Amino acid sequence: MVDLGSLCFAFESQDDSHLLGDMLEDSDEVIILSAVCCFLRRNLTRIQDYFEQTLPRYLPDEFKHHFRMTRETCELLSLEIMQTGQIPIRNSSGRPVIAPQKQILAFLWRIANQEPARAVADRFDLTYSSVDRVFRRVVLAAVSLCGQYIKWPTGKSWQGNERTFFIILFEARVKRT
Repeated sequence: MVDLGSLCFAFESQDDSHLLGDMLEDSDEVIILSAVCCFLRRNLTRIQDYFEQTLPRYLPDEFKHHFRMTRETCELLSLEIMQTGQIPIRNSSGRPVIAPQKQILAFLWRIANQEPARAVADRFDLTYSSVDRVFRRVVLAAVSLCGQYIKWPTGKSWQGNERTFFIILFEARVKRT
């Protein structure tokens, strides 16, 4: 029988073609093992305990600098997002669920700092695919909330806003000349 570890190593390195050939000669199990190798997770080195240890120690100004909002606003936003039902509390599969607060903070970090998913995954100790799922979930939750917070002006308030906008625009042009 072929050793799974050596087979995966041979597939990844691909420089020992004779080793790979010897293992593949007489084994029907290779098909199954090669399929399994495709789904094995790589253990990447990531920042450990950033969410659990470092984030709670941020001073208020530091937190606001990184997340572009106060800790209190973040907590209120988290409560609102959790009430939408878009963030799962339990996981149907055997994997442990990502804490809802961790999902929301990973999302906020990504949009506040414009970092790629890879950097967010490293900082929050998540997989790349989890960062993408978290981003989609929180965006859907935020979109479902936008009707409560974004109000389009109507009637007289619209006319007053338009007038104020043009006054400010006119004053800015006059100052430039």
